[in-house]
Amino acid sequence: MGAEIVTKALVLHEMPISDYDKRLILLTKDYGKITTFAKGAKKSNSKLLAGSQIFCYGDFHIYKGRNTYNINQVSLIEPFYNLRKNIDALTYGLYILEFVEFISVENNADHEIMKLVLKTLKQLELGHISLALIIKIFELKAMSYMGLSPWVKNCILCNSTENLNYFSSKDGGVLCNECRTGKNTILINKGTKYTLEYILEYPIEQLFRFELDGVIFDQFKLVMEQFIEYNLNKKFKALDFLKLEY
Repeated sequence: MGAEIVTKALVLHEMPISDYDKRLILLTKDYGKITTFAKGAKKSNSKLLAGSQIFCYGDFHIYKGRNTYNINQVSLIEPFYNLRKNIDALTYGLYILEFVEFISVENNADHEIMKLVLKTLKQLELGHISLALIIKIFELKAMSYMGLSPWVKNCILCNSTENLNYFSSKDGGVLCNECRTGKNTILINKGTKYTLEYILEYPIEQLFRFELDGVIFDQFKLVMEQFIEYNLNKKFKALDFLKLEY
């Protein structure tokens, strides 16, 4: 016999599987990423209708069978409805969900990733700082939680703390002038290096509180694009929706 479990969860992905049912991928607090089924969720009078949509966060009552999870009830905590009022925020939000679905491991809870995702979605709703910067902060912090944190304290090849003017995704961090190798290194300034250090070092609660000037943001953006491409080798579809320059 199975048992009912109750866990906080965020809907990462929804897919219709019949006229009335859905298959949902959830990021849960206690069980990590799981695939569930919401029977009858597409019916207009279903008690699962509101809580079986992407971005919905709440307390999920789930029946755990031998091979499947089935949702019995959802008590909504945060639907993130305001994301749908801004097309840019919505697109970036979809990217967050796609990114997390890709990096998360089935049945492997990661409380910090969960916390980061919820905080990032809320920041996208509020829009207090640049949406593009919010995404870059999220990417770097998420990669660090995956164990793919770039080394930014000193030169990753010689340990020098002087003239750290380059970043190399292949080498995994910053390089001094003497150790710069190859054509794929990125020129960075002290402000960009400090931005990387700050995001990696400080907790989630202290992120999303700053803006960057154009030069630093452009360098930071380029660093993250190269770093993600090198380490994940994944093209995310969500950002193609608006064909954003990303």
